[in-house]
Amino acid sequence: MASGVFLAGIVCGALAGRAAVARAQDPYARIELFARVLATIQRDYVEPVDTDRLVDAAIRGMMRELDHQSRWLDPDQLQALRDDTEGTTTGFGIEVARTDEGVAVVAVLPDSPAARSGLSEGDQILSIDGQPLAGLDLDQIGERFDGERGERAVFQVLRDGWDQPHELQSERDKVRRDTVHGELLPQEVAYVRLSQFQDGVAEDIEAEVHHLAEKAGGLSKLSGLILDLRDDPGGLLTEAIAVCDLFLDEGVIVSTKMRTPGDEVHLATPGGLPQSLDVVVLVNGMSASASEIVAGALQDTGRGILVGERTYGKGTVQEVYQHTPDTALKLTVGRYYTPSGQPVAAETGRLPDHVVAYPREATTKTALKEALAEVTLSDGERLRLAALVDELPDEDPPRPDIPWDRPARERLTEDPQLAAAWELLEP
Repeated sequence: MASGVFLAGIVCGALAGRAAVARAQDPYARIELFARVLATIQRDYVEPVDTDRLVDAAIRGMMRELDHQSRWLDPDQLQALRDDTEGTTTGFGIEVARTDEGVAVVAVLPDSPAARSGLSEGDQILSIDGQPLAGLDLDQIGERFDGERGERAVFQVLRDGWDQPHELQSERDKVRRDTVHGELLPQEVAYVRLSQFQDGVAEDIEAEVHHLAEKAGGLSKLSGLILDLRDDPGGLLTEAIAVCDLFLDEGVIVSTKMRTPGDEVHLATPGGLPQSLDVVVLVNGMSASASEIVAGALQDTGRGILVGERTYGKGTVQEVYQHTPDTALKLTVGRYYTPSGQPVAAETGRLPDHVVAYPREATTKTALKEALAEVTLSDGERLRLAALVDELPDEDPPRPDIPWDRPARERLTEDPQLAAAWELLEP
């Protein structure tokens, strides 16, 4: 009987050991722990808590353990992603430029809320909903125009020929963004800015280059093309490939490598813009994703010269998995590689061929050091204050404030990156 008890103990111990190994090897074994914690919160927390909110918070916490691009999308974020892909936004359908009095209407999109309300190109908008627009920067102006679809706004408008400002009402609605803007610079240099890779931008870029070439007397008369991808956060991979294909006639554009089967190689096809057209690509720290794919392909093949500052550093592939009708998982599933097999962009970003800084406001720490240098102090006081300043945490330099609402020709003398690109193409 003692032997039987001993053998039973060995068998039970072996079974327990195998169960422990099985739990360790089962990636979902701790789901039971999560369920127990959730049940405890639901039963004993001092106030009732919505279960859906707790689960969403848990998923968001799990995403924070991955990379910056992987995230759980709530209904608003999912809709914003759809709008970006479609190239739509909620607004009035106008382009504006800052003036001393407020903003000037540069363009009114056809069949937009602004067009239906009677706004015209050249109108001066002095205020919106009683809030003056004079003296605001672009971000502040954007905040005044933002709102939900269906919300109405009252514009105070001054137009040539009017003695007094008039009030015009408009209702925010879905409008398609115009993300390609072109201009012919001195010495027949074509300038094209792309603000986001939405559906159809490659065709828009090609059409804009031909339009500018007509002004110059033909494609052969152009000294070159400046493709401005600064502040472009990216967008559709298909459009990044199509934009590259405008400039490349053969070879690899970009390849993707994934953990699961699904590696892809995207090849260039003949056609597009002539190979004789010299290209300079402008990039900065806000050029990301699709922008880095284009910049990497043109730099890697020698088809274009990169000018500006190191890019954002997002050379990864994201897939969107819609788990419910109004929420989705955006997950990094692979990485992008240039034609030569190098990463499109490491976390530190892609380095341009010609590094040119854009003027920025000084950080608080830098401003204090500069002010300290101008104050009359004893050596001891100066050293003591300098030591205190050095102990302050370092700050990220502020984002460059490029005045996109002004024509490139006007910015040429005060935008060192644009000037450097133009000089490389100047005949």
